[in-house]
Amino acid sequence: LELRRMTLVRYFAGPSADFLTAAHLLASQPPYSVSWKDLWISVANGMTDAANLLSLLNSSLVGLCHITEARLPRKLMGSKGAEVRSKDAQLRVVDYKRVQGCEAMGLGIIRGIDV
Repeated sequence: LELRRMTLVRYFAGPSADFLTAAHLLASQPPYSVSWKDLWISVANGMTDAANLLSLLNSSLVGLCHITEARLPRKLMGSKGAEVRSKDAQLRVVDYKRVQGCEAMGLGIIRGIDV
């Protein structure tokens, strides 16, 4: 557990950072703002309940990947690769099996969700 924590701290803050330094560094960085229309969401365990999805994502460590159009659903239907309307936003959810083998881009931390 300690090794995992230090690995994440050093991933985001550099090889010589301790936890407190990393926290200050991350808090001082302006967040990227990304539109929901530019995102597809996939949850590793396959859970796609729109009512809980925003809560699940908020303050989470996420993997970022590039998914090709060929892997995206052609038709939006059901919860497997569908547009899911929550009370706050229109979320595009893709089945987690479609992102397996996609090009990994790194890790990210979701600091806050504005809808």
